[in-house]
Amino acid sequence: MLRERGWCWWGWWKRPNEPGRTEVWETLARETAAGQRVRIGLFHSGTGTVHPAVVERVVVPRADDLGSFVSLSPPEAERDGVPAYYRSSRHSRGWLRLVALAEEPIEFFGRFSLASAPPLPHHPSSQLERLVGKRILDADELRTMDTTIWEVRPAQPADSSERFLTASQRQDGALSAEPVACPGPWLLHLTDPHYATGQFRREHQWRLEAEDGATRPTMVDAISNALDHYQRSVGAVLVTGDLTYVAAQDEFEAARAGLFKLTNGLLGLGMEHLVVVPGNHDIAWTRSDSYEYAAPVEVAPAEATANYRSFFQALYGYPASPHLSMARRFVFPGGNLVDVAAVNSSSLEQGRSFLAGMGRVQEAAYREATSALAWSSPGSALRMLALHHHLALTEDLESPDEYASGFGIAIDAPRIQRMAAHDGVHLAVHGHKHRAFVWRTEAYHLPEYNNERWKLGSINIVGGGSSGSISSDGRRNFFNLIRVAGPVVELEMYRSQQQGSFERFMTWRAPLVSGAVGDRLEIAPWQVIS
Repeated sequence: MLRERGWCWWGWWKRPNEPGRTEVWETLARETAAGQRVRIGLFHSGTGTVHPAVVERVVVPRADDLGSFVSLSPPEAERDGVPAYYRSSRHSRGWLRLVALAEEPIEFFGRFSLASAPPLPHHPSSQLERLVGKRILDADELRTMDTTIWEVRPAQPADSSERFLTASQRQDGALSAEPVACPGPWLLHLTDPHYATGQFRREHQWRLEAEDGATRPTMVDAISNALDHYQRSVGAVLVTGDLTYVAAQDEFEAARAGLFKLTNGLLGLGMEHLVVVPGNHDIAWTRSDSYEYAAPVEVAPAEATANYRSFFQALYGYPASPHLSMARRFVFPGGNLVDVAAVNSSSLEQGRSFLAGMGRVQEAAYREATSALAWSSPGSALRMLALHHHLALTEDLESPDEYASGFGIAIDAPRIQRMAAHDGVHLAVHGHKHRAFVWRTEAYHLPEYNNERWKLGSINIVGGGSSGSISSDGRRNFFNLIRVAGPVVELEMYRSQQQGSFERFMTWRAPLVSGAVGDRLEIAPWQVIS
């Protein structure tokens, strides 16, 4: 677009906790109004590169009466000079009119230093002042800062080379019960996007963020367009595994670029609003070529999860938990509390020709997440268990060929159901089978154990169809929206076919009612609304 016109508009996606940086924008406005063309660098968070650009005009961010920065657009007469992915976003808070943008990146890291302290929330000024005159060593230093604007200068011999990585969210770990305020009422559930590169590129149906082609949407563009069309405001995002196809580093990079764009750009959320767990495709296969019947089934070795752990560290700025679990406590508008305990159900060693896709949740992984949320005690939040593998059969008839290789229901599904029901879990959310799914189950103790309370509780289940894989019936892709509206849980299912627009095709609701176990609330059976 810039090559064709000689200019284009670039939109600024402000981080949720980032100040408006009006002093920087007003300086740019004065200089460009005086006829200057200002040279800047644009950091590509996906590739980790910096590209020089030239600005000739700006639209300065503007705050409303309450101090919130509003969504802005460039002049109407020049809207055709806005790239499609910015044109469809509601979260551009300022605009730069570029007249030059180099395709080749410059040698930036190690050669430039911070000229001023970046305004990072939740960090003391004494710590931030130490960054002035510090060399910027690599892309991760910029990615983990909760800001998008840096003032830099060429590095000088006396500049510090201290490494600075900070968690850009209020949480400083994967497991936290610190309440996270959500700006919108809906939780967006995605699963099995299967970002794929190289020889497996065709396994992901949508355009990748790093690929050209403005006429072809990316997965997150298509989802954002549907949310705009149906006027759904999302406050949190849950991804239940299989981000990749073969757990390759390039695939994880593509997944990170897509999730970052979705949260921080298209939805205006921070990384504290995102929960992810791995799927079986995110865990590398063992080196063994065949299955030995007498050999013990082992836990997946450390090297099998190395690429996922690197992805998680780069995405959040802190390491994954020992069992790859996550715990979050979301506060949605109206004071509706939702606890999400996300657990890794892909803990088994697996090979190309044996146990491929077999699911199992280690009890320690479940306890790791639920203990962080204190689920052993009563609480007022809706309790949601998220995992990749399903806890109930999703098909009318499962193929015996799939069982031969291990693909199917988690082998410890009854145990997980019992533990979840005992802890008062209301809703289980999963992926894996690329099938949109709703179910309800009741959990009981095993009869041979003497228990005063046989019935443990009821759990409603939501399965997600694949959001990005080409391997689904009719090449369809899906996502779910979940909302707690007072005493009712609402579920909306959306479907796309062969890169078409996502459309809502089914709506469910389930009231919260007094359950059979004590005075604890349970979700009633699903009711179809449309």
